[in-house]
Amino acid sequence: MHKKVGILGGTFDPIHNGHLEIANCALKQLPLDEIQFIPCNLPAHRATPLASSKDRLAMVKLATENNPKFTVNALELERPGPSYTIETVKALKKPNQKLYFIIGADGYVSFKKWYHWQEIPNYCELVVYNRPGYDISAIHHPEISDQVTILNMPPCDISASKIRQLIQEKTYVANALPKEVYQYISDKKLYLK
Repeated sequence: MHKKVGILGGTFDPIHNGHLEIANCALKQLPLDEIQFIPCNLPAHRATPLASSKDRLAMVKLATENNPKFTVNALELERPGPSYTIETVKALKKPNQKLYFIIGADGYVSFKKWYHWQEIPNYCELVVYNRPGYDISAIHHPEISDQVTILNMPPCDISASKIRQLIQEKTYVANALPKEVYQYISDKKLYLK
């Protein structure tokens, strides 16, 4: 029997309740045995994270520790250079498991710009979730459409960039973050400058 593993990657700068909502939604709608949260080292398609790899990894561990189906994998943080999805799914693929790569509609729109995008569906199925301002039904990649599952969930409007901005403005953000992550950010005084 194949183990079914969801992969939720990202900068997690910081991890927030929206990420956990996406993961929980994937667990409810797909036959997944676990979801691996994989913080990336250097994102290939966005700005360098503000928090250190060590702090981002610590926050992901804190946010996921109470769910036995959530695990944390630091393989991208241990690899130098940009984090490419193709390298990650190749490294994770095992004969006795099926991988489900969870991606936002914004990432799915630009999927054909990803490094070796054509190879990615050979290693995993894509699971796409809604993002504000995107119509998943209007995004067509016929070459990979049979390898794509759409998560049925409202668009997630929490963003890490907005959380960082609110922290800088010293605005209350605790309701957007797992309480352990909020405490960690407060203790370490992250994102204040």
